Amino acid sequence: MSSKRRVRRWEPTNGFDSLEARELMTAGGVTGLDGQYINKFDYKKLLAKRANPPAPPADRRVELPLPQYGPNAKAVITLYGPGTLISDPTLTKGTLAYEKVNTHVDPNGGLHILFNGTTSNSQIIGSVSGISKKIFPNINEIRDADVAKFDTTGVGTNQMGYVNMARFNLGPGGRVNLSAGVQRLFLNDIAHGTQLDLAALATPPITSPQNPGGFNTTTTTNNSGSTAVTNNTGQRTTSTTINGITITTVLPTTDQLTISNGELTGVGGIILPGSVPSTSGNVKLEVQGVELIVRNVNGRSNSPPPEPRLGNQYIAGLIDNDASATDQLVYYKINRNSSYVIESATAEKLIDVKRQDVANPAADDTALTMLGAGLGQYANGKIVMPTGTTVTGSVQVVAVGYSFLDTTTSTTRYFINAYSVVDGSLQGYFEVLENGLPDPFDGVGGASGDLFLTDSKGGTNGTGVTKSFDITASLDSKVSVPVYIIQTDPLATPVPSVFNYPVTFNAMPGTTGVAGISYIYNTGAAYFDAYSPLSTDPQLGIMKINDADDNSLSVNSTTKIGGSIPWLSNTQFDMGSVDQNVVLVNPSNYNITDGYYTAQMFSPNNLASTGSFKLFTTNQKLAGLSESFNPQLFGSSVIDVKGNLKTFSAKYTNNMVLNVNGIANLVQINQASNTEIIAHPILHVAVPVKLNSNVNILSSARPTDKTTGGKTRPGTRGGVQVVKNLPVLGPYINPAQS
Repeated sequence: MSSKRRVRRWEPTNGFDSLEARELMTAGGVTGLDGQYINKFDYKKLLAKRANPPAPPADRRVELPLPQYGPNAKAVITLYGPGTLISDPTLTKGTLAYEKVNTHVDPNGGLHILFNGTTSNSQIIGSVSGISKKIFPNINEIRDADVAKFDTTGVGTNQMGYVNMARFNLGPGGRVNLSAGVQRLFLNDIAHGTQLDLAALATPPITSPQNPGGFNTTTTTNNSGSTAVTNNTGQRTTSTTINGITITTVLPTTDQLTISNGELTGVGGIILPGSVPSTSGNVKLEVQGVELIVRNVNGRSNSPPPEPRLGNQYIAGLIDNDASATDQLVYYKINRNSSYVIESATAEKLIDVKRQDVANPAADDTALTMLGAGLGQYANGKIVMPTGTTVTGSVQVVAVGYSFLDTTTSTTRYFINAYSVVDGSLQGYFEVLENGLPDPFDGVGGASGDLFLTDSKGGTNGTGVTKSFDITASLDSKVSVPVYIIQTDPLATPVPSVFNYPVTFNAMPGTTGVAGISYIYNTGAAYFDAYSPLSTDPQLGIMKINDADDNSLSVNSTTKIGGSIPWLSNTQFDMGSVDQNVVLVNPSNYNITDGYYTAQMFSPNNLASTGSFKLFTTNQKLAGLSESFNPQLFGSSVIDVKGNLKTFSAKYTNNMVLNVNGIANLVQINQASNTEIIAHPILHVAVPVKLNSNVNILSSARPTDKTTGGKTRPGTRGGVQVVKNLPVLGPYINPAQS
């Protein structure tokens, strides 16, 4: 028997299409010009719609042909609420410019879902037509069209409410970047070599999949900076009592999300691992965060999966040998204690750095000067698959900077070599030039997939300059290609992204970035004490440089981190980063007896000390450090969540890493193998842990609860490794995707 229940009509009726854009005082509704009744809810929707009119229907509903599945097969992608799927309809379909900013299907049938102008009340829903129910087309990427492919900072990114792609798989090498915040994401299967960067919204959307026309909106993250995760305490909570039961909701904290200094605001996801309130009696705890619902996660490993699946973590360093030996790139393994605190780094892989000079390939490789190292993302790298075949895909690379004297021209030339973090293979090189002439640098750092080179003696003030380079375009052309500032006028003269250090800060060699954060860090000398006479030496400090969403660079802050140092000091301070820590090595801090440097660590937020570790070498000159990386993640599916995770649900996972830097309320997996789960803490776990399944669940300590009878309930269950003061780990990045 059919239902006679009335279905609410969500689209505006003709009765108020011509009403003025002002709210009338009504007792519950108004009557339109056609005599039809208009309720107050629909009227408010109309006012909001007029204040922020949606994109044209053609830009919010995209039909993508999928002929590989049949002559009439197609995917239908629909966006409800604010935003668009076609950012620039004036571009020609099929061109690179069109596919860079608009939703499209690539020649291999992979879907690229690019959105723009969305808020936390926007929704994307995908469906198919003319395709068997047993076939699930592949998605290659989901991201904000304005954001660079490898930028996971959340800066300049629009929020999203719901994304329902349950009729689709995330294909091999696919990426989902919802780093500004998302409430709920549905996918069918997630394939190998995939990366999902998600963040929690501060509050859930007003809309729901059943009500896609909600009228409230929230702040989008078109700000100029992002904030690191710090290991502080305290979550924001709200409480309400219903029928005698108190519901305490744990919200993502905003302690680090300040509005001053251009910091990121309006995102609940970039948070601290916080304290969880104890519950007893008739108290229910709810966690506001990301909901990720999938069927299967089918990662794989290039070799026998490491145990635990996360594998080893490394930081790359350069050894500048004397003229009788070849300089080397070293992969240092990060060693932690039982509390996951970094204790040391030891050399594990050594790679000879060879001069890449096409004009003179037989040149002496021992006459190089090492200048620094940084981590970047090369979109067109070569990946050796488990089958032995080589494919093209995204590869995380260590960019090694060096110079040498070209005896044929009597000029010093500057180069970058790029080595795969997975196997150390040379992925390419480029010469650093400006207007056809050598462009000097003595510091190398990486952030958001780009490369930053610093010349401590250059710039308009002679106190240093940092320039941003597109590493993919540079490696493809073998000549440095700048990153350009995004301008509103498309016909304006391109302006490279360049930062000139002020006269009050004298830059020194030493540059780095931190994963997931939109800042660059550089050492230098400055007078931090306003009362110190200029006749005394300045102090050692770090300048924090803001990399804005339009690619412009500017000062964020300068912080004293050391004692007196000569203004014109030639000391090369080696800078890198591990997880959410800036790492600094002073060459004078070398223990000759035991053969190690003392590597200091600092918070990327306020540059306060976070400890130190020993970096072991054998009486060798360290000449650079990179940002950290995890090569054994190759082939796996990496899911990195900034903020709270409300729910993760899957039937099956294999070779998956789920890293949550906030609270994980519920992780539910029917069958898991070679799986790593990290959270701060995990509250509820429904994951069968079988012998030899290689499932590792890592959690910070949670408070013990009490039952209604007053008995203490254990704070964890078997199969969960509890670390009381678990530090923030990651964010983790898949080292190779194809």
